[in-house]
Amino acid sequence: MASPATSDPSGSESPQQPTPKRRKRWWLVFLLVIVLLLAAAPTLVTSPPLKGLVLPLIARAASRDADVSIGSISAGWLSPISATDLEVRQGGDKLHASVAALSTDRTLFGLLLDRTDLGKIRVERPVIKAQLQEDREKVEEEAKSAPAVLHKAARISIDLEVVDGTVTLHDARRERDWKLEQLTVDLHLPHSPGDKPDDDSFAGATGRVRFTSPGGDFSGFVTGPSQVDAELADGLVRVSPLAIDVSGGRVNIAPRLQLKEPWLLEVDPGRVIDHVHVSPEMCNNWLKFAMPVLAGATQVEGEFSLELQHVSVPLAAPKTGESAGTISIHSIELGPGPLVEQFMPVIDKLREFARLKKREPLGRLSIARDSQVEFRVAEGRVHHQGLRFELPQMTVETQGSVGFDESLAMTAEIRLPDRWLGEGPLAEMLKSQPLKLPISGTLKKPKVDMPEFRQLNREALGNTARDLLRSGVRRELNRLLKPKEE
Repeated sequence: MASPATSDPSGSESPQQPTPKRRKRWWLVFLLVIVLLLAAAPTLVTSPPLKGLVLPLIARAASRDADVSIGSISAGWLSPISATDLEVRQGGDKLHASVAALSTDRTLFGLLLDRTDLGKIRVERPVIKAQLQEDREKVEEEAKSAPAVLHKAARISIDLEVVDGTVTLHDARRERDWKLEQLTVDLHLPHSPGDKPDDDSFAGATGRVRFTSPGGDFSGFVTGPSQVDAELADGLVRVSPLAIDVSGGRVNIAPRLQLKEPWLLEVDPGRVIDHVHVSPEMCNNWLKFAMPVLAGATQVEGEFSLELQHVSVPLAAPKTGESAGTISIHSIELGPGPLVEQFMPVIDKLREFARLKKREPLGRLSIARDSQVEFRVAEGRVHHQGLRFELPQMTVETQGSVGFDESLAMTAEIRLPDRWLGEGPLAEMLKSQPLKLPISGTLKKPKVDMPEFRQLNREALGNTARDLLRSGVRRELNRLLKPKEE
């Protein structure tokens, strides 16, 4: 006899529990949906409705202020990835990059299995426009972080090919562009083993970069068209020797970058600048450190050459770099700048001492023709010696150092014409040795210490007395020691 059906106290029948067969059926349907979603994921993500939603999310995950758009994309678990009309904007107009076509030989499944191997990536006709950083402190911070970024890049294996690229760097401070055209890159970078790349992370990296520059005005150097060819091998980036027409002369330079600590930029020794015409911008950007008389020069003309003995600049701390060389002055004439103007009160005092008429207004002055100015860069200062320039009826020679902060620690030596000096102990002393003037302050506000003629007179009288005493003692010794005539 069948047992009666059970019921709950409310009188309603309890729901039937799913049978084991029904549970299995639901699990199979669920797994089938998951498999179909996974299989269709590349197609779904790259479809026009979702592509515009997913790509911006990926871009913002990498950088919050990046905007990404893309024309078409093809991806599959077992097929290579490719995209066309890719465009990236970051920070408004600070970075704008577009790529006509991008492809890789890796599949999504392969990338999931090994994310350190990106395979071979081909980038066709990239156009990059970037604005140079105006804040020097941020530039220095970015320079310091460059080795760490490159170390991270060394953990990824990649074969990169760039075809017919264009790069434009905009300098907002000087309102000019630096342009690289016909850029080609062929780079093979094997990943570095281990979690922490060592100093030889790039020992196995090889590659080549080529581009042309249409020329332009770079900090006063007006260059013609040039082609740059750089090769990466054995942890060094070597640039083939460049011979560029610059400002009526020639620049010959062969730089190289060492891709291991301390990440040094070096330049082969030799004459790197040959008979280049000087300009005010050159003077105010870098020549002023080796030849401070050129600081603030608004009217300058002439030619100079530069021969380097060595250059060694750490990428992470450029201001700690070292270099040495010689600047050959073929002919340079200039209008007086801040340093020369500080000499004028000294000249007036010297003319007053010599009882000469008041000087005429100072016109153009010249640096001694065919002179050699030796310089050395160390510990954030540029040391020089042998800089001679002509003031009215006298020559001034400076030596000392100028800091990258434009501070001065120098000495000037002035030789006065004999006809200015007349007679007397002070005149004799100034004829035999130059007048030395300490120079301090900065390039914009130099300070030339005035000589105290009372002190000079005392020194001259003291020297004269000592000389007389010495000569008298010498005569007596000669008289005593000289044998008597028989």
